[in-house]
Amino acid sequence: MKNTGIYQIKSIKTERIYIGSAINIKTRWNRHKRDLFKNVHHSSFLQRHYNKYGIDDLIFSIVELCKKEELLLREQLYLDSLNCEFNSCKIAGSCYGTKKSEEFKRKISLLTSGKNNPTYGLERTKEWRDNISKANQGQKPWNKGKTEIYSENTLLKIKVSALNREKILCEHCNNKVTSQNFKRWHGENCNYKNVPEGFKKCSNCKNVLNKENFNKNKGQLDGFDNQCKKCKSERNKNNYKSRNKIYEHFKQH
Repeated sequence: MKNTGIYQIKSIKTERIYIGSAINIKTRWNRHKRDLFKNVHHSSFLQRHYNKYGIDDLIFSIVELCKKEELLLREQLYLDSLNCEFNSCKIAGSCYGTKKSEEFKRKISLLTSGKNNPTYGLERTKEWRDNISKANQGQKPWNKGKTEIYSENTLLKIKVSALNREKILCEHCNNKVTSQNFKRWHGENCNYKNVPEGFKKCSNCKNVLNKENFNKNKGQLDGFDNQCKKCKSERNKNNYKSRNKIYEHFKQH
């Protein structure tokens, strides 16, 4: 028999808690343990605590059993009344696919609007936007390899379209690419324009450097990263600082 209701994960040392809801609480607890063990838990607060103290410091308990239709509202009640420091989001969420009522949507909207939104007041500077853009470069598309989300007819259309797409030859690197890629990465913007053999132009600092100054990357045509080691190191440092700022903001609120 499935235990449907609200559960709690509590630390013995710090007494910090995490509140959640599930149709099958036992299965959800096993998933929490698996994600924590793999270091991929959605709550960075709970993940860091686990990495420091281990699973033995966490106590899992059932707070309340309730009907499936009442799960989200009951969970939100506990999130509002308790100091759930392990919850990265203080808004009750659902993963079982039930249709939300208009009243529930209105309540969630009010809870996440204006000053109630965790990111309210955060300044989006040009540097911040540039860091986000650089961090997303080279990321794997969300739908790559997930062919089951498309029908066979749609997949066939995509393949035919890709085969018939006109490609342009770049005179600098001798690669045939689509018009969109050519405009962005080739032609006048090609990293091999006026670059001697054995050298490469960094896409960030625009300096022409020996390929020894680039990390190897099998995903690139020439086998090297588009950014030099120095620029990539700076990017990683900026990303780390940005994540820390967001973490401190959540911690204060």
